Amino acid sequence: MPNSDFTVMIEFLETTITELLTQHSAIFVVIASFIFLSFIGKRVSTYQQLLEKHVEMQATFFPIDKLSQGLHIDGLTATQRQNLNKLIKKKDKFRLAMFFATHQPTVQEIESISKNTQSRPELFNFLDGNDIYLIQEHSKMNQKLIDEKFISKFGNLLFMENFIMYSHLCRTNPAVFHIPENNKLRYMFETFVKTGLANQGVSITLEDRLHILSLKELQAIANEISINKVFSTVHEAAATLATSPQTVVRLANKYASNDLFLLKQENWDVTAVKKEWSAYNAYAKLLCAS
Repeated sequence: MPNSDFTVMIEFLETTITELLTQHSAIFVVIASFIFLSFIGKRVSTYQQLLEKHVEMQATFFPIDKLSQGLHIDGLTATQRQNLNKLIKKKDKFRLAMFFATHQPTVQEIESISKNTQSRPELFNFLDGNDIYLIQEHSKMNQKLIDEKFISKFGNLLFMENFIMYSHLCRTNPAVFHIPENNKLRYMFETFVKTGLANQGVSITLEDRLHILSLKELQAIANEISINKVFSTVHEAAATLATSPQTVVRLANKYASNDLFLLKQENWDVTAVKKEWSAYNAYAKLLCAS
């Protein structure tokens, strides 16, 4: 396009825009006002969020509140402090222990405990020597084993009972179990499946599923499908029979696959977990001593 034509086009656009602004100034003012108010609104909203976050951070990391006869508990949000106060008033030791495990607050007075019983806060007279020892040892731990994730993984309110049962059942390898729907442990095993601690049914390899059978039963299946071999162990028999498609049908005739569960074996220090839970119960006993 020649320069002269381009100049004419620019002049035309400038004239058109000027006329629009003149003729429709009210509309443009409204639009501009809307954009401005929207911008201000977003800024105000962002400021409020930052302010709330600042207050929440203060409540989480810097509070010094007197709870249960003067104990100073740090590291809780305003909502968490309210919930803690309610539990203290109810003297709900179990849920108080759960609260400490979940939120990991700190009690300032723990540092003041000494061997001289006269220098301890009066409230600590409600605890025996073992409870005080557990609390002191727990306060020194850098890495806690029981937290919100751990509690959820093992079934929330029943997490400790489930954990102990899980640890006991995992002593076998592979930890395969037949748990029909009417079994009292069914809910626990289904919980483990949901939280990733177990597999169920056909998600378990055929070789692992075969460990539910005795050596005598496995040998019988081998004879039925013309595997001429005498097995000396369940592991050997399961590994061999898992290679035959005929084995699946014979196993299904004995056990419904959906009733079979395999626990995933994770390494947990059972003694350490029990000790930590005892410490949380000692905190709960302390808060309920008023």
